Amino acid sequence: MPLVVKEFFGLSRPIDNRVLKFHVEDNCRVILVEQIKGIITPLHGRIVSNRRRISVDRDNLQIHTGTTCKEFLYSGLRYEHLRPPTPREDYVVLLIEAEGYNNVTVRKEWIHLRVVIEPALPNIAPKVAFGSSLTFHVEQESLTLLTRTILSAIDEETSSDRLIFNMTKGFSPFQGYFYHLADPTRPVTSFTQRDIDDSNIAYFPPDTLDYDRLLFQVHFDIWDGDFGVSEIPVNLLIVLRRPTSSNRKKEISVKTGLILLEGQSRSILQNHLRLTAVAPLARSVIQFLVVGSPRWGRLLVNGKPSNTFSWSHVERGLVVYRHDDSDTTRDALYIRLSEDPDSLRMKLPITIVSKDDTPPTLVVNLGIKLERGGVSVITPLNLKSIDSDTTSDGIKYNVLRKPRRGLILKRTEFNSTLVETSNFTQSHVDSGLILYRHHGTKDTSDDFEKIGRASCRERV
Repeated sequence: MPLVVKEFFGLSRPIDNRVLKFHVEDNCRVILVEQIKGIITPLHGRIVSNRRRISVDRDNLQIHTGTTCKEFLYSGLRYEHLRPPTPREDYVVLLIEAEGYNNVTVRKEWIHLRVVIEPALPNIAPKVAFGSSLTFHVEQESLTLLTRTILSAIDEETSSDRLIFNMTKGFSPFQGYFYHLADPTRPVTSFTQRDIDDSNIAYFPPDTLDYDRLLFQVHFDIWDGDFGVSEIPVNLLIVLRRPTSSNRKKEISVKTGLILLEGQSRSILQNHLRLTAVAPLARSVIQFLVVGSPRWGRLLVNGKPSNTFSWSHVERGLVVYRHDDSDTTRDALYIRLSEDPDSLRMKLPITIVSKDDTPPTLVVNLGIKLERGGVSVITPLNLKSIDSDTTSDGIKYNVLRKPRRGLILKRTEFNSTLVETSNFTQSHVDSGLILYRHHGTKDTSDDFEKIGRASCRERV
């Protein structure tokens, strides 16, 4: 049953067995989830302890790293409403982990515990704006921005950056795609109303067109930040036609971004850019203007810094991006046609592959708790290292001194073979493959000494 809040700024009843039931209470644990992809939960309130309204924040590590399901139901946690006016519903997000043989986690389940705020009004689902034409006229070989006069949503309760268009029926092959100007090299299937308002969504047409005109539809659902979804799907009609000699317009588009190692240089070539509506013999005189310089590097034309270059320079490989050797992974260059101030400003994304020249950083080392003779999984909530230059499977731990009262085990198969190990990776920890087994002695503590790859020694 849902949690009920009788008044604004009020408290719900405790989260106990009248609200939540578990089939097994002793062999499972509950983790209170604070964020999902950067969004703080719950949206319109917080979790407090009993009627004293003491916030359950990160100081209460047991709630956030996991407590048994039985203990959770007797912990006296309540939902407190904070920010009226709000929609009538909110959600408390819980992660449930069930344990099997040898206390190994065998199943995880996410629970969205519904909260009903009685004096609030029901959430109004978003809908398409009345003035939207829902017809998108585009030309082959021409980049066209999606504007709010074509597609727009309204929801008085939700800001434009939380109104999401989610494509439910997309483009067929050879029909083109939508992309975000922040990265023209990747198609997108969802975007926000803010993206449309800021002219960041464009349509990339197909290279070939068998007919003079082609009509097709793509379908969207509109979502708000409170799980409300439009009742009627939005159908956007796209009218794609071949360009004629009278209406063709010179344009530049990005075909693919630059990829280079940290501190290196890379030429901007014809396979990175595309010109439309320009005869081959006239391309060499086309000039480009840099309207947004790279932040972490320099643009060189014929070996010298410059904010203009021609297509002839591109053909001869004379336009070069040089990275400044900083610890950065992304950069960008913004360009447009210099002869047309109204031409689209295009972003050339630059991806920098970092050199592995910094050691990993130990960010979590909280230890673990378990019963005498028991087994516990070592999770990222217990042990975690990060390295901007290395993925989690490249961060390696070597055990320099083994635990004296237990074993470090690696699970080689799901819920099957456990073998003693003296090395493992952060990826193994993230996947729940590393465990500690206590020998069953009367000692109440144990530790082992490890070293992360290119890092200092640490104890856990």
